[in-house]
Amino acid sequence: AMSELLRLLSTDVVSNRRATAEALGRLKQAQAIPGVMAQLAQAHDRVFEHSLIYALIEIGLTDQVAAGLESQNELVHVGALVALDQLNAASVGGEHLVRALRGVRGSTRRKARWILGNRPNLGTALLPVLRSWLLDSSESGFDSTELADLFSKLSANPSVADLLGEMLTDGNSTTEAKRMIVGMMIRSDDQAAVESWMTGIVALIQSRDTHLLNEAT
Repeated sequence: AMSELLRLLSTDVVSNRRATAEALGRLKQAQAIPGVMAQLAQAHDRVFEHSLIYALIEIGLTDQVAAGLESQNELVHVGALVALDQLNAASVGGEHLVRALRGVRGSTRRKARWILGNRPNLGTALLPVLRSWLLDSSESGFDSTELADLFSKLSANPSVADLLGEMLTDGNSTTEAKRMIVGMMIRSDDQAAVESWMTGIVALIQSRDTHLLNEAT
């Protein structure tokens, strides 16, 4: 039965492929994982991709799914990453997110941004990357709104909050980055983060850069 289901997973009929992925997930068999991964490696439609990732989640075998993190195929890598995130697996590390955040596909980068936003603790391992994004936002692949949203979530991590405070007074920081940081600080309700930013905020006020402050508010 398993071999027949795996054969149906590559059928030309889209609805059959999706139904088969759902069936494989319900069966929760480890031997289905390689077949699901093989299908993820191909550029299928988004709904089928979601069905495959959900099958991995339902199977729930984190060690076997984690093997996908080592795949050179971007779709397999990020599919495994999403599944493991939903399974709250400890195997999701900062190095895996760095790779996904630098993915060729916009969908890969968006998935990685979503995962990172839900796991602020991983921001510590990504400090060099985050710093480079603040120096040159074009390196991130995200627009200013997406980047501000990500940093707002990551500011719950004390190390990231400290980085934001440092970058506010860093002479190499762009006006765009400072504007984003100030705006985020003003809107933040995280008292611990706000306290860590006080030195930077005071320095900014003393610099009398009222134009920047007015823009941010």
